Amino acid sequence: MKTLQHETTYNDLTVESGGFVMLTGVDALKERIRKALQVIKGEWFLDLNLGVNYHKRDRKPSMVLLGAEIKETIASMTSFKRFLKFTMRQDADRQLIVNFRAEFDEGIIEMEA
Repeated sequence: MKTLQHETTYNDLTVESGGFVMLTGVDALKERIRKALQVIKGEWFLDLNLGVNYHKRDRKPSMVLLGAEIKETIASMTSFKRFLKFTMRQDADRQLIVNFRAEFDEGIIEMEA
């Protein structure tokens, strides 16, 4: 699996030596997960199934229901095997922080998104 790298501040494609940076393996998988969690399901015309279905539930979803949607999005990655850890919290700016550790065909991935 390959994917283009995005920088984390402004979400722009990363360019080095005049070309785009390609990621492979675990790094590519992490980038795909990060992107999927940033997209509202049905928003991207090339893959209407990509992303989190934030609107599937109530107008103001509970953390439990939202966690289930986020887990479903991560588990939809083709090489997903199982979650080893999953937590969510809101920071002082009310941004949702997701921490998880999961097993994939590529190996065990631990990340915060």
